[in-house]
Amino acid sequence: MIEIYLFLLVSGISFALGTILHELGHVLFCHLTGVEVIGVSYFNLDEDVEADGFVIHEPPQTFLQSLLITIGPFFTVGGVLVLIVIFLINNPQWLFTDSFLIMAIVMGFGISMFPSTHDVNNLIEFITTNYKFSIRNLHIWLFFPFVYLLKICSYFYVKLIIFIAGFIVLVSMFSV
Repeated sequence: MIEIYLFLLVSGISFALGTILHELGHVLFCHLTGVEVIGVSYFNLDEDVEADGFVIHEPPQTFLQSLLITIGPFFTVGGVLVLIVIFLINNPQWLFTDSFLIMAIVMGFGISMFPSTHDVNNLIEFITTNYKFSIRNLHIWLFFPFVYLLKICSYFYVKLIIFIAGFIVLVSMFSV
């Protein structure tokens, strides 16, 4: 039973760190694309605010700026996950001795990698406001299926489903 509590603690800490990395992804890509950052909250415990964290920035001027700022967390959180995988490749004994802790860490960070519904809605609003559907803008509108897939994933809380599935796997590992 202590393993389940430890799993929840480690995944919760990983999620909190992942939230900070998520917001850092937005900030990093604001700086890389030349969009000024006005304010940042890396982790928010205020119940009146829906987001765990947020970045306030100047409006992007191009589709590429808006897209990169939206998907920035894939790169920052994904980069940390790649480092974890590299560590595990070089230290395979961790996979066998502390596999449930590794799973908790990966799940905690993995949940934070997805753009939020608010992030995706900002991208959709940017496209529909700034680009009329035309042959000239077809290259931008071809991204719409990808953008709506992100919206569907954030709407159905795929991250929550992944967490629950991982928790069930963890419980089944310890009940054998």
